[in-house]
Amino acid sequence: MRLKFFLLSLLTLVFTSLCITFLLAYFYQSERLFFLDDQIRETATAIVDSELSDLKTYDYKIANAMISEELGPDRVGKFFVVRNTKDEVLFQTDNVGLLELSIPRAPTWVTIEQDGRLIRVLNLSFPKFPNRTLQVGVITDSNFIFWSTLTSRSVVLVASIVVLVLIMTWFLSAQLFSPVRDLEGFLREAVEMLASKKEIPDVPARMLAPAALGLKRQDEFKNLVEGISHLVRRVNLNNKFTKSWTFQMVHEIKTPLTLLNREVEKLQDKYRFASEEYQEVQRQLNRVSRTITNFLDWADLANTENW
Repeated sequence: MRLKFFLLSLLTLVFTSLCITFLLAYFYQSERLFFLDDQIRETATAIVDSELSDLKTYDYKIANAMISEELGPDRVGKFFVVRNTKDEVLFQTDNVGLLELSIPRAPTWVTIEQDGRLIRVLNLSFPKFPNRTLQVGVITDSNFIFWSTLTSRSVVLVASIVVLVLIMTWFLSAQLFSPVRDLEGFLREAVEMLASKKEIPDVPARMLAPAALGLKRQDEFKNLVEGISHLVRRVNLNNKFTKSWTFQMVHEIKTPLTLLNREVEKLQDKYRFASEEYQEVQRQLNRVSRTITNFLDWADLANTENW
């Protein structure tokens, strides 16, 4: 039973740990993605509000200088692309050219995974040139968002958590089943006492004591122990009563039976009954006497401490 409880508890804890892990991973992914999107959104807003949106034609040096001046250090790690309705590139930073891919102009947010890299892009329209699309994006490692690889440190951490869960589950099962183990030992001792015709000891006080921290343990187990304690008291009381009553009843019946036998002999000497009638009376009296003697022997044997 303890092993079954241990396995069920372990399964529950492992399942709970996995659920928490997946929730944390989901939260980790959502927070990282929100962080990237917030950075991209702020950068795109700054570019749309800058002089870059007023340019009718784009010169790489001029556009790049405007972006650097507007964003400063915030432009590091980001790329910029300006396209027209014909999907022609009017301007793009060098790091986009290295990607060798075409970024779609829709929907608003685009996510592309390529060779272990994550490309997150925001598509916006210039207010003065609705036919142009500004694409602002970030290139980062996929593991920054998606936890897809396990390092040796992660493996050690997971193994440590599993071992800790095993130890906690084992000690938890031992703690919870300690009262049950005590009750099982007491019942085994009670059976041995009954088999040897000895008085059953009372239920240990520690099994009826309240739980630690002053809490009253009003649960099913305590009710079970109290019921067993009441049953033990009743069994001991009935055994004592049966033993006393048995010997008293036998002696109370045997004494008048002896007197009755003597009176029959006196009547036979005085009135001389027929031999058959006298013998029948003697036979019935002897039969009752043997029955009482056998019952007394049984009672004495049944109430003897050692067979």
